[in-house]
Amino acid sequence: VPEHRGVGPGVWGAEAAAKFHYGTTAARLSRDQASRLAACLPNPRRRRAPAMNRYSAIIQGRMDQLGW
Repeated sequence: VPEHRGVGPGVWGAEAAAKFHYGTTAARLSRDQASRLAACLPNPRRRRAPAMNRYSAIIQGRMDQLGW
């Protein structure tokens, strides 16, 4: 999650997004949590990280292909 992107109402950056959505730091996000935050980026005002099942699965599949 780039630091300059909004990822929630008044939430800007990876660290703030991790705390807002998951109550943790960006460094401690699980793979699933990180992919859900990434899934919000195309439309962060409408998308909420915990609800990003489909998009998160696509992102995790691509991560698997790249060996992440």
